[in-house]
Amino acid sequence: MELVRVLADEVSPVSSLAVGGYGALAMRDFFLKYNITVLEDFADLDHRLDRLMRQSLSRG
Repeated sequence: MELVRVLADEVSPVSSLAVGGYGALAMRDFFLKYNITVLEDFADLDHRLDRLMRQSLSRG
């Protein structure tokens, strides 16, 4: 889909994550083709950020 490609071009240089609503979840497979992970909700985002923080602290 053209819309997903355009969004991926804008998002992918900055991040491989996107928090979406029902529309993004329904189109999750299209986003995955562009290496963008669609999270279910902000709780998923919070858990992902927690994991990243713990990883960076354990390396530092």
